[in-house]
Parts: sequence; C-alpha cells; structure tokens
Amino acid sequence: MARLRAEKAELDNRTFLDGAIYLYRRKNSAQGKWDIRLKVLGHKGYIIRSSSTANEHEAYHRAYDLYLECVAKQRAGRRLDSKRIAAGLDEFLAAHEQHNRPEDFKTVLSIARMLKDFVAKDRFDQLDTAYIMRMLDHVAANGRKGSASQNTYRRNVSRLKTIVKWWVANDYLPTMPQMPVYQAEQNRRPHFSNADWQKVVAVMPEFAEAEGVATRRDRFMLIHWVTVLYHTGLRMGEARGLRWEDIRAIADPDTLGVIHVALNVSGKTGRRTTVASSGEVRRNFAAILELRREDLHNPASDIYLHNDVPASSLVFCHPDGTAIGSFKKSFLALLKMAGVTHSPDGRIRTPYSLRHTYATERLNAGVQEYHLARNMGTSVAMLEKHYGHTSTVGNVRELTKQRRRSATVVDLEWLAA
Repeated sequence: MARLRAEKAELDNRTFLDGAIYLYRRKNSAQGKWDIRLKVLGHKGYIIRSSSTANEHEAYHRAYDLYLECVAKQRAGRRLDSKRIAAGLDEFLAAHEQHNRPEDFKTVLSIARMLKDFVAKDRFDQLDTAYIMRMLDHVAANGRKGSASQNTYRRNVSRLKTIVKWWVANDYLPTMPQMPVYQAEQNRRPHFSNADWQKVVAVMPEFAEAEGVATRRDRFMLIHWVTVLYHTGLRMGEARGLRWEDIRAIADPDTLGVIHVALNVSGKTGRRTTVASSGEVRRNFAAILELRREDLHNPASDIYLHNDVPASSLVFCHPDGTAIGSFKKSFLALLKMAGVTHSPDGRIRTPYSLRHTYATERLNAGVQEYHLARNMGTSVAMLEKHYGHTSTVGNVRELTKQRRRSATVVDLEWLAA
C-alpha cells in the first residue's frame, strides 16, 4: 500500500528562474495538465494555480505571465494571497441572510446572490473601479427590466458599497477600492394633475366594493392611506410607522372653530411634526379608527376584547396589528381603474407620486420653500431640484409686486428703445 501511494505521488516537474517558477504534474495523471507553483520574493508561502493545459510550453508562458502579474501587484501594494470573490459573497450572505433586515437591505442581499454567477473564479485582487462598474452592469442587465436608470445605478453603488465595506472589515480586501460615480438624473418626478387626481377620487367607491372580506379591508385601508399621503406628503415608511398617539389636533390661529391635523412622524431627518394641508384627513383617520374598533370583537385580532384601540398601536395595519408592508399592487390596481397609471410624459406613477403631488400643490399655493421643506422632512435644495418649475408660479404675488414711487424719478424709456 505504501508503495502504491509513493507511485501515485510521483511527479513530473520543471524548475525555472532559480526556483521562482515550478511546474509539476502527476506522472499517472489521465489529463496530464501542469500545475503552477510560484515563489515571489517578499511573499510568505507559495502561490499555486492550475495552468489548465498539458502543453509544457504553454504552461510555462502562463506561469511566467502570472509571475510578472504577481510582481506588479506586489509593487502596487496589493495582496498576492487573494481569495475568490465568490467565497466572499457566500460569507456575506451567510452572515446576513438569517436576520430580519430592512427592505433596502434585502435588495443588497439580492445583489450579492445575483453577482455569484458573474464573479465565477475571479479573485479580490481584480476588484478595482472598472471591475465594480462591470458588476453594476451585470446587476442592471439581470434585473426585472433588463436595464437600469442612472439613478438606479447610483442606488446600487451604495448597496454594493455595503458589501465591499464588509469585505474590507473581514480582511478580504486590504483597503476600500474607489467606487464609481454616476450623475443623478434631473428628470421631474411624476405627480398627479388636479384632473387626474379627481379621476382617482371618483373611482374610489367602486374600487372599495371588492369581493372577499380581506380584499375589501385592504382596499378600504388603501383608499384612506392614499388620501392621507396626498394631503400630508408623508413618505411610505413614515406612514407605515404612524401610531394613533402621533395624531393630534391644532386650532387654526386665524379662524375660530377650524381644526387642523398634525402628525408626529419619524423620517430620514429624525422626528418632526407634519401639518396636513386639509382637514379632510380627520375623516380618513376616523374611518380607520372605526374599522379598528370592529377588531375589538375579532378573536384573530391583536386587540380582541380590549376596551378600545390602544394609542400605541399602528394606524395602517392588518387585523392582527402588524404593519402593512406595501400598498404598491393595490395602488396600481386603483390607478388602472381610474386610467391614470402614467403621467402625461409616459412615466409610471408610484405611491411616491403622492408625495410629489403634495409638494407641487403646496408650492403652487404659495407656501414658502423653507416652511414646506421642514414640514416634509427634506431640504430647500431638494425642493428646488425637483420642483423648481412650480416655485415661481406659487410666488406670483410676490414677483409681481409694484415698487412705490419715490421722490427720485428714474428714466426707464431706454428699455423700450
């Protein structure tokens, strides 16, 4: 047995460059392919690769090219014992897949899975800006649409950066590579014109009459959710986390008996108070509260046999009290019924269009950008970037004010010349 093992291990080998390049193969190998072992000065251990060929001349040239590549990497301060990127993706997924993650982090995990086929046998020492750009192209090409907008590329850079940072922290990469930069698109966001919004409102009663108790409840909740977002400009995540204790009444400072609705929400800029543009949202919240009070008698509900709906419970929720994750599908069904799924320039409307409609309507009504930005939890710069076309219209009174005549007369006849 020992003799058979010795014969099996017997090697055919060649040495070049004073031992820096060593080619070897098993004499009894069926394919007879040469393996490469390199010893690079200053690097601990050996670098071992397959030449993928049984031709000694080709194997040597591949080994020599690999040796020169290793020397160049070493001089550039890059690692020679680089691991495979596929292994790094597997480790990243194993470390994060078993935990509950926010929705956007699930997209990060999806990108990691999508890249496993792309990276094949590539190693981390190949990971530079150009390689990352090819990774992003692969993600775009393999998405649902088969392509991606410039803004989607920008978001995917941020998502991929999350993975790369983890690799650096776990010693797959020595330093953070330079991430590519994509310029943001300046397209106006699709919103609802007043005429299109009235079409949506007109079909709401018919839309609510769906077959099935669960569907009717979902559509009932959607209709009130849509109306609240239209009048408040809340982000979807902000509305998802809204609780009854976050809603309060504010008296109008100028008109006796008029009550406004204020909402305390947590958004990107932290905790803030948002005032609704219309008192109509009071009826929306009252209708939802009435529905939730029916859950007091539902054994499957989280508030079964309670005295009343707890102030700490969510507003937009399922009968069991859990948050409604997304209204996207039912929202699109509502727009299809109204015939307004697309804006006049052909872009598809999404729930975020409600926030853009709110901003457009408020600016057209003459609300100052500073106050509107604070109410929406954004910046004046963002308002000007996305809604600059409405700002001057809303401020027409300010822009057409006439200067009072002074004692000094200025000759302006030259303007008409």
